[in-house]
Formats: sequence, C-alpha cells, structure tokens
Amino acid sequence: MPEVASYTPKRTALIYRRVAWRLVTFLFICYVVNFVDRVNISFAKLQFLQHLHLSEAAYGLAAGMLFLGYTTFVIPGMKLVGVIGTRRTMSVLMGAWGICTVLLAFATTQHEFYVMRFLIGASEAAFAPCVILYLTYWFPHRLRGQMMSLFEISPTVAGMIGGPLAGWILQRFGHGTTLEGWQWLFILEGVPSIALGVMAWWWLAERPTHARWLNADEARFIEADVQASVGTLARQRASFMEVARDPRVYGFAYVYFAIFWCLNIFGTWTPTLLRSAGLATPLEIGLYSSVISLASAVGAYLISLHSDRRLERFWHIVAGACLTVVTFVTLPMFAHSALASAAILCVGSVGIFTALSLFWTTPTICFADHAARHAIAIMASLGSIGGFFSATVTGWLTTQSGKLDSALGVAAIVLVTGMIALRLVLPNTPQEHAPHASAAGEPSLD
Repeated sequence: MPEVASYTPKRTALIYRRVAWRLVTFLFICYVVNFVDRVNISFAKLQFLQHLHLSEAAYGLAAGMLFLGYTTFVIPGMKLVGVIGTRRTMSVLMGAWGICTVLLAFATTQHEFYVMRFLIGASEAAFAPCVILYLTYWFPHRLRGQMMSLFEISPTVAGMIGGPLAGWILQRFGHGTTLEGWQWLFILEGVPSIALGVMAWWWLAERPTHARWLNADEARFIEADVQASVGTLARQRASFMEVARDPRVYGFAYVYFAIFWCLNIFGTWTPTLLRSAGLATPLEIGLYSSVISLASAVGAYLISLHSDRRLERFWHIVAGACLTVVTFVTLPMFAHSALASAAILCVGSVGIFTALSLFWTTPTICFADHAARHAIAIMASLGSIGGFFSATVTGWLTTQSGKLDSALGVAAIVLVTGMIALRLVLPNTPQEHAPHASAAGEPSLD
C-alpha cells in the first residue's frame, strides 16, 4: 500500500479534483433535484390553497409532514446502507421520492396531501445522511468543508433553477387541460428524480477500490489518506447502541435541529415573504428567489473554502449563524420593500447555508467509518424534527398574527441556543484531526 507522503501536493490535488468532478458533481445534481422536489410546495401553494381548501396553518402542517416522514425513516434508511451499501441505497431512495412527488399531483383532499408529503419525506430521509457518509469514504477531513459546501449549497442552485421554473410552469401549464398548473409542477419536477435514481446505480462506486476510473495505486492512496485524517478522538468501531449512548450525538443533533429549523424558514416561506413585500406574479417571485439562491451559493462556498484553508470550523459556523439571526431581526423592518427584503434574505441565506455546510464536517471529528454511519443517522433523525416544528410553529404563529415576525424571532432564538450547544460538544482543537504532513501546501480544489 502506498504511503500518503509518496504523493506530491500537486498530484494529490489532481486526484481529488478528478474524484470531485466524477462524484460530487453527480451528487450535486441529485440533491438539486431533491431540493426542488422538497420545496416546490412553496410555489405550488400560490395556487393549491384554494383548490384544496387549506389555511396557512394547514399548509404549515402539510409542509411539516415531509419532515415527520424524514425523521421517522432516517435510521431505517441508514440501516439499509449496512445491507446494500450507500450507492444502491441512494439509487433506491431517489427513485422512490420521485414517484411520490409525481403522485402528489393527484392528491384530491387535505389528508391525501398530508400522506403524500409524509411519504416523500420517508423516501428521501436517508439520502442526505448517505451522501455525508459517502463523502467521508472519498475525502480526508481537510477537504470536507469544500465538498460538503458543494453538496449543501446545491439547494441554492435548486432555488436559482427551481424558482423561475416553478413560476413558468404555474403560469404556462394548466390552461385548457384537466390538470392545474400546480399539478403539472409536481409531475414535471418528479420525473428527473426517477431518472437520476436509475443512473446512480451504475455511475457511483461504493469505495475508491471499487472505482474503475481510478487505478489501483490511486484508490489505495485515497483510502490511506482518508484513514490518516481520522484523528485520535474519532470513534470508528461501535454498535448502534454504543453510539446512541454517547452524549455528544445528542448535542450535535440539537445543533442540526436549530440549523434545520432556520433553513426551513428560507425553503418554505421565502415566496410568501417576497409576495408580502410587494411582488405580484409567480414568475417575478421565482426570479427574485433565484438571485437569493445565487448569492447564498457563492457566499457559502467561499466561506467554506476559507474554513478549509484555516482548518477552523466553530467560528465559521457561528459567523454564518450570526448573519441568519441578523436577517430574522431586521426583515420585519423592511417588510414592504421587495428589494430590501430580497437583499436581507440574501445575507441570511448565505449564513444558514454556511452553517449547514460546515456543520457536517464537525461530527466526523468525533465519529468515523461505522460509528459515523450510526451517529449521522441519529443526528439526522433527531435534527430533522426541526423542519417539522419550524413549519408547524411558523404556520400557526403566522395564522394567529397574520405576519411572520414572531416566527422569525423564535427561529433566531433557536439558532442562538444551537450555537451554544455546538461550543459544548465540539473539541476545542479540531485542527489536530484535520491536517497531516502529507497535505502541507496542498493546492485548493477550486
């Protein structure tokens, strides 16, 4: 087996750049489509509330049902990884949520809508945790900030594409046909997930040694480099119950809960906020949403790249959280200005996606390999409850007051407490577990 030091920094960067182009690009596209399917309800809402006779509170519950299904099926989904592997699990999940998204178009009652949203959440539950675990097989800790950010900011690209696309579908389709525009939205955005699920089966490789597009030395080098970056504190071999008894898991889970709560505000209520600020048509709202998404994609990636170069996580995550808190506090002050609201949402979106991207590099400081699979499943399962509570609480508070102001204040408080929890569970010197001499001076992958 080749030693990590036998590869020069330049050659190392070239190998990882090739891996990133092959795997991260594909997973990026998959998660873009996933997030489009998850949040297209926020655009379909502009038409179907009256059709299905839903109130704002009922809409909040419908949006939250996805996260209830997500929470329920994360751990079973990650158990499936142990049976058929990450590659096959991701393939099956993509096809399943695509089919459920298409079927959502044919929901005719409020309760059918709830059930289908639950099934979409159940289908996609283990996908993001699978990807997070999968990336730890292919990239050492010092590169995971960049890789996680590319994966986690894919929802912002989904916003750039999905916003205008949803607006166009809602305006273009449904006239003179038996289906409404919102139904066409679910159908046309569900089919790509099914196709990507089929493609994932043969495009992805389970581990570096299974990749036909790497030679044997490159594959062994990647596995050795990844193992060398694990660090002395990382727990690697442990049963599910052993990991479940580790209190750090629940601290990290609460941090994810807080981030997920705030992320859901942006994903579910941005079109509503923009319409309240004065935008009229779905297409106009979609275009503004795409600008917000573009800003958050660029900003979050640049901050994550800086985090990798400095080999520092905590303060970069806190900086992102601070941007989000400031956004929630200031938004009500500019509620009637579309331009100002969009600018403030850009700042907050950069912040929350930075926090999300870098957060998933922190649990792998403490957990690796088999232990990481169990830990990520528990964290994702418990943390995703934040999406359910965010949707339902925000919907209820908005119904009670007629505005989102109080809901934004609650979200800011939750995020602050999440950062306190992160300080308590994150090792004081994570840098010890990231760099190795072989990586010194290694070029960036950007």
